[in-house]
Amino acid sequence: DLAKFMEREVKRIRADASLREAAQRMFEARASYLLVEDKGETVGIITEADLARRAMSQGKDPNQTHVRAFMTQPIVSVDISTPMLEANDLMKSKGFRHLVIMEKNKVAGMLTMLGLLRYYMKSSP
Repeated sequence: DLAKFMEREVKRIRADASLREAAQRMFEARASYLLVEDKGETVGIITEADLARRAMSQGKDPNQTHVRAFMTQPIVSVDISTPMLEANDLMKSKGFRHLVIMEKNKVAGMLTMLGLLRYYMKSSP
């Protein structure tokens, strides 16, 4: 089920990018998250909530502050074979709006709240 409802085109940004760059990238990509990369490795995730609630509320300069300072790490993920209800339960218990989906030890996609909504709309009578 996850493969049908996840976003396959995962958005990314460098760990040393500024918070302003992250906000611009999210805006341009119409995304609520970016996976954070450092030296080719996925090291974290930064979300709209990280930008708004954590960084801006602390008065950080978005031009001078790097993404790595406010990214969430380590990344919590599930395998693509994980049942949708189990993925939903994990997101609910952790308070996440985004869940990384892995396939053969590589990022395969991202399950978002929109993906969950589509799943439940399709599943309802």
